[in-house]
Amino acid sequence: MENTVKISIFSILLMVFLAHTCVVDNEINGIEQVKSEGKPTEKMPLKDKNEFEKNSEITRNVLITHCGRCHQSSLETHKKDAIAVFDLDQNADWHQTLAEHNLEGITNRIQDKNSITEEQKLAITAFLENKSAQLKQ
Repeated sequence: MENTVKISIFSILLMVFLAHTCVVDNEINGIEQVKSEGKPTEKMPLKDKNEFEKNSEITRNVLITHCGRCHQSSLETHKKDAIAVFDLDQNADWHQTLAEHNLEGITNRIQDKNSITEEQKLAITAFLENKSAQLKQ
């Protein structure tokens, strides 16, 4: 019986820790904004579409590192509500469920992460701007 109580307490503490970590990630402010010339549309030139896809993949890889535990349906730690926003396990289609209001959340979660390079930040900013333009069409 004593082990069951210890396991229950440990489980509760682990859930509180994970919830706190997600809340802390949500409180981070924006990322440096850089203007992008690309406009992702169905009529977009192939070069721009390829650039959008490249920036999408860079963004996805960064998000796997920083948001994957909640946004990867293949992981036991995934969260149903997080998967509804985007599922990083959907590969190139990961961003198809994003809405305009979700884009700021991505910006907030990755800002001030020291492991993200300037090149990655530029790609993420370009992706977010292009995705925003795509959603407004």
